[in-house]
Amino acid sequence: MTTPEPDVAERLARAQASGQWGEVIDLIEHNWSALMAADLDGLRSALGALPPEVVAEHPRLAAARSYVDYIPTGDAVRPVQFREVAQAGHPEALLDVLARLTSRSGARRSAGQFAKASESVDEAREALADSTEDGLLQLRPALPDLHFHWGKAREFAGNGPAAFQEYRDAFDLAVVTGNVLVAANAAGSLAWLSAFSGYRDEAERWLERMPGAGAPLTSDSWRGTRHATTAQFARVLLLIDDLDYDAAASALHTDVDMSLSPEYWAAALYLEGRLISDEWIARQHLSVISTAVEGHAPELSTSGLNLQLLALARADANLAVHHVERARQVLRDGAEAVGRPSQSTLVARARVELVGADYAAASRFAESVIAFDDARLPSLAAALLIEAVVSARVGRTEQAVEQFGRVLTQVLDTSSASLLTTVSRDDLLLLAEIAGLEPGSAADETVRRVLEHGIFLPPTVPIGPLSPRERSVLAQLPSGASIADIAVTLRVSHNTVKTQLRSVYRKLGVASREDAEAAAARYGLLG
Repeated sequence: MTTPEPDVAERLARAQASGQWGEVIDLIEHNWSALMAADLDGLRSALGALPPEVVAEHPRLAAARSYVDYIPTGDAVRPVQFREVAQAGHPEALLDVLARLTSRSGARRSAGQFAKASESVDEAREALADSTEDGLLQLRPALPDLHFHWGKAREFAGNGPAAFQEYRDAFDLAVVTGNVLVAANAAGSLAWLSAFSGYRDEAERWLERMPGAGAPLTSDSWRGTRHATTAQFARVLLLIDDLDYDAAASALHTDVDMSLSPEYWAAALYLEGRLISDEWIARQHLSVISTAVEGHAPELSTSGLNLQLLALARADANLAVHHVERARQVLRDGAEAVGRPSQSTLVARARVELVGADYAAASRFAESVIAFDDARLPSLAAALLIEAVVSARVGRTEQAVEQFGRVLTQVLDTSSASLLTTVSRDDLLLLAEIAGLEPGSAADETVRRVLEHGIFLPPTVPIGPLSPRERSVLAQLPSGASIADIAVTLRVSHNTVKTQLRSVYRKLGVASREDAEAAAARYGLLG
């Protein structure tokens, strides 16, 4: 890949100073990414100096100026929201149309309108499809940047496959046109999406395409740059997959500069959740998540990828503090908001039911993943591992051994040891015991290593799931209300309250009202 002529920045400054606006536009459009990477201040100055009549003739320059103003330099704080700049009353060339729609997509994404941002990309794609071959050739220098921003819209809308394709197109076109910045950005994003989906080998291959690769998991050649954020996220997930949690935490806390990519705040919280190792850290993380959500516009946490990531992070943290019902509710609410739940969310819901010892529900969610026509292999393996645990717990030993064997094959083939932490330590021990792994075999050594170093799903919480009516009765206990008062409040009979209360005691494993209140607080059943 190539870089621009060394005097481009000087030529741009001279053209700006002498008011040669045609030359300014040519230099910007032919050296956009190089100027973005090496002389952002000069690019910002040149765009800001363009007279209104020049910008009116080239509407794409208004979008470019708005975008460059959105990018911080030095200690400057990035504006809270990217804003679309509309130009009306002038005929538009195709590049102007694409720039306008991409600018609109960016503004919508910044405002948390993730689905609408993706719709703007659909419009841009339609416009591009109508272009002639000669038109595409003229557009070629701008296409890598456009595809990259389209990938962002797809990603935050929660459409991983479409985002992957946009980023792949951006990378391929960037290589052809010598666009170093977009190639790095796209490679980092592709590594992140691959790692998040569980495809370790693919993530590593994309990291190897980062600038200065060669030692992709340790190289610091691309740290501290805007395009490093997603690459570092991928690196964190790969380190977690290696069970090297200390190194993963160090990479996340030291090597990732969130001020460069603040829109990835939910992803950072998700990764923090993957590193929770005890109850205290989990409680802290729940507080951090709440503070972060309150600090952003509501729309930024109620749809798309952010909603999914926050739900997964909250569910894991709630499980770590034994709040099974809250974890259920978080994932249930997220699933209802997005319609068709993701494979990751279904696996998470199955894990919650394992902790709650509702094996029928755990199996139901796991089977939903397996039924996907486009199920990813990592998700399939996680679902099958959950099915193996269910089989073992309900006495289907032969089936459990067969299912566990298939999972181990996947783990060994992909070097994805962390997949075995999908279940609890006790459950993995049980599966290893009934499978009778040969001592010293690759499978046995892998299981032993995971048992020694892994951060697991918490053990089963010894309470049964409460019905809505039982939860309503339980919620009245801290007020000190009598059975008669509770009956009046809930508009049910005295005997109904007594029956529900006995059922609550049985499911919580307690014998008194005081113990029921204590158990409810401990397991997050109140509030």
